[in-house]
Amino acid sequence: MQKYFLSSLVRGALSLNRARGSTVRQFLGKSIVFPAQNISFKFSNTRNHEQEHIKERIGREASIFKALMNEGQSHMSRGRYDDAEQSFIKALEKSLQIFGEENQVTGITLYSLGNVMMLKGDKGRAKQVYERAIKILSKDPEKNKENLANIKKALYTIAGEGHTEAAQDISQKKEALLKELEEMKKSHNDEARFANIHAILGNIYLKEGNLQEALAYKQTALGLFEKLYKADPKSLFYVLNEHGNFLRDLKRFKDAIVMYFKSIDLIANDNSNTAEGMRFVAYHNLGRAYVLLKEHGEALDYFMKAIRIKEQRAFKDDVVLSSLYHEIGMVYFFLRRGREALEYFQKSLDLKEQLNDQVGASRLFQQMGECCLFILKDFETARSYFLQTLEIRKALYGNDHPEVKNVERALAFIDAKLQKVH
Repeated sequence: MQKYFLSSLVRGALSLNRARGSTVRQFLGKSIVFPAQNISFKFSNTRNHEQEHIKERIGREASIFKALMNEGQSHMSRGRYDDAEQSFIKALEKSLQIFGEENQVTGITLYSLGNVMMLKGDKGRAKQVYERAIKILSKDPEKNKENLANIKKALYTIAGEGHTEAAQDISQKKEALLKELEEMKKSHNDEARFANIHAILGNIYLKEGNLQEALAYKQTALGLFEKLYKADPKSLFYVLNEHGNFLRDLKRFKDAIVMYFKSIDLIANDNSNTAEGMRFVAYHNLGRAYVLLKEHGEALDYFMKAIRIKEQRAFKDDVVLSSLYHEIGMVYFFLRRGREALEYFQKSLDLKEQLNDQVGASRLFQQMGECCLFILKDFETARSYFLQTLEIRKALYGNDHPEVKNVERALAFIDAKLQKVH
C-alpha cells in the first residue's frame, strides 16, 4: 500500500510555542498534550555547509508549522472555523513533511483538525481524521491518555452513543456563557469578548437546532463587530465572511452572498498581497454559495477568479489548489460539460498524486469514470477509471469494504453496457 496521506479528508488548522518539553494547550475546553519531540538529524557523506543548509531549511519549515498552528488557534478563538480548518490543513501538510506520518505531532494535528470539522458539522470527515489520529496516538497510550479519551468521546458522539453526555457539555457551556454575558452587561469593559460571546452562543444555539436564537445572537454579534472593527477593515472582512458561512449553513444562500460581497467592498482599494489573499477567500465562498443555489454559471465565474489568485506563486498552495480544481470540475460536471470537467479533475488528481493522497485520488478516479459514463458515454474509458478506483480502495480498505463493493457494482453496470455495444 502506498503511503497514506490525509490532505483529502481535509481542505486550507493549536499552537506549539515551545520546541522542547511537553506543552499543554487548551482547545475547545480540553487539554491537548504535545509530547516532547527528540528529533535528531543524521547526515552522512555531506559537507558541513550542506548540513547547515539542511538544518536551516528544516528549522524554517518547523517555524512555518508552528505559525500555522498559532494561526488556526487564533481563527478558532474568533469563531472563524473555515479559516481555522485551512490553517490546520496546511499545518498537517508541514507536519507530514517534517515529522512524518506516524509522529505524535502529526497525530495531535489531526486531532485538532477533527475538532474543527466537528464544530463545522462535517462529521463524516471528522470521523476519518479522528480514526487516523487514534492509530498514531495509540502507539504511546499512556502519554496520550487524555487526548485518546477525548477523541473516543467525539467518535461516540458521531455514532450517536455519546449524545446525552455531549448535550450536557454544550448546555453547561451555554449556561456559563449566558452568566458571563449578564455580568459583562454591567461593566462593558471588554467589547471584543462581549461580541465574541454572542457569536459563540449563536453557534451553540445552531447546534441545538434553535435557529431563531442562533440568528438573533449572531446578528447581535455582527453589529457589535461592525462597530468594534470600524477602523479595521481586514478584521471586519473575516467577520463578514464567517457570518456569511453561518447564513449559508442556515440555507439562506442569498443573504450569505450579500455578506461576501460586503467583505469584498471593504478591501476594494487595497492592492496588497494580503488583500489579494482575502479576496480569494471571498471568491471561494461566493462560488460555493452559488453552487448551493444551483447557479452553476455564477459559481464558475467566482471559482475562476479564486483560481487565478491561488495559481500565483505568492499564494500557491497545492492542497487548496487540488480542492479548488475538484470543485471547478464538479461545476462543469453539473453543467454537463464533460471535457472541461475531466480537465479539472485531472488537474486535481495530478496534485493529489504528488501529495500521495490516495483517498482523494480514488474519489477523483471514480468521478472521472462517472463523467465518462453518464456525460460522454465513453464506457471503455469509464471502465479504466473505475478499475483504478477499485485498486486503490482495495489497498486502503480491503476487499469487503462497502466502498469497494460500490465500485464493483459500477463496474458490473459498465460491463453490461459494453456487452450491449459489442
